[in-house]
Amino acid sequence: DIQNSTHLWENYPEMSRALEVHNGVVRQLIYRHGGYEVKTIGDSFFVAFAEPTNALRFAVHVQREVMHSVWPPALLSLPDCAEEWSPCGKHLLWRGLRIRVGVHVGPAQVEINRETFRADYFGPTINFAARVESKAIGGQVLASRAALERLREGCRSEILVVDAGCFTLKGIAEPQELFSVCLPELRDRVFPKEVQELRCNRCRGLAMCPRCDEKHVAEPTSLPLRPAKVVPWRGSSRKLSSATVTTTKNPLEGLRGTAGGWPAPSPSPLGTPSSTPVERNETAVTDV
Repeated sequence: DIQNSTHLWENYPEMSRALEVHNGVVRQLIYRHGGYEVKTIGDSFFVAFAEPTNALRFAVHVQREVMHSVWPPALLSLPDCAEEWSPCGKHLLWRGLRIRVGVHVGPAQVEINRETFRADYFGPTINFAARVESKAIGGQVLASRAALERLREGCRSEILVVDAGCFTLKGIAEPQELFSVCLPELRDRVFPKEVQELRCNRCRGLAMCPRCDEKHVAEPTSLPLRPAKVVPWRGSSRKLSSATVTTTKNPLEGLRGTAGGWPAPSPSPLGTPSSTPVERNETAVTDV
């Protein structure tokens, strides 16, 4: 969703115009990447994709395209929307509304709304994606390990993946590893350290660290969310259990993003948008 949207609505008279620009960009990219716009919640989108790779591509490209949109001049004078460049002055890093995105993959239940005749998706996967998005900051894409393990090999050179650490997600018992993903040109974006959670000095995990067998004294990290060294994502041999993969016939790659309720097309097996949702054994869910 949009960072500080409540403040913007209260203090910026042309926010409705800015939202139209934002929604147009998001919907254009949903269509381009073969997404299915399930619904909107406030200024957030809930979108489904047939492939996790398409969901991740949408997420990172929406961050770039939003910057290059034509925004009202008054909007760019606001602190949360001002134009900022990289230290070398070669790359635009921030401009316009800042949105946060969360991506996750897993099984989901599907139902057809009898009034709108559109598919809607429910279950833990959808809730997990919303929790992932809540940990992101405006301008950031966070993804679960499950989403990244399904990233196609040929796309790994397109996207930079950084271990963001372990996070406690509301309603989830165990701390979860999350990864910050972006296009190479946006690698210099640095997010405020205030959002960092308490991490173990040895492995940067939480005090109840899933990577270690013992508890550690946790102290606030002094590092920004983006570690200094970016390691290319190589995937993992770890797989989801068969029960997770086969619990439903109709899960999708889902995205919940910024505002709007316009019916976007769903993905077809060839990547060309179609008019109906895709039936798959897994769902990739993204909160934007």
